[in-house]
Amino acid sequence: MDTSIGRRAVLKAGAATAGVLGAAALMPGAALARGPGIAAVQSQWRWCNRCQCLFYGGGTTTAWCIVGGGHDYGGSGNYIVTHTSGPGQAGWRWCNRCYCLWYGGSSSNGRCHNGGVHNRNTSGDYRVSYGTPPNGEQPGWRWCNKCYCLAYSGNGNGVCPAGGGHDFSGSGTYYLPYG
Repeated sequence: MDTSIGRRAVLKAGAATAGVLGAAALMPGAALARGPGIAAVQSQWRWCNRCQCLFYGGGTTTAWCIVGGGHDYGGSGNYIVTHTSGPGQAGWRWCNRCYCLWYGGSSSNGRCHNGGVHNRNTSGDYRVSYGTPPNGEQPGWRWCNKCYCLAYSGNGNGVCPAGGGHDFSGSGTYYLPYG
């Protein structure tokens, strides 16, 4: 890789070449873009317009949404999530059952859209930034304290797999880059 590559070029490369969560054996084409001194990034994360959760949409399926059927990413941008190291809060995980990004930095496994709890064993560590976003990044993402998923709060509370709408009490405001 050319060592003169800039951060913007790395983000664009990540958007073009990303795979699933650093778990190359689980999804074909699971490449993570990385530049000198820059964290790996992964694109093809999508917002489900029914449950409001962020899920990985770069595989052969959109997994299971609590509303029924696969997640629906109509109207979603292409979100980019930092993987392994870098800025943001560590401890976020990908569930290989519902494909959602959920907070696995506590002893709870939350509530999976596919029944039971999220699976933390097939994911690497993800980072999600919080606070005031720089230009070009979308604010309004929050952690649900019932299912532990990262959900968009700008359209109400969505549908939570733990019942009712997502509960954002106790959550800070997270933001994600998109392209």
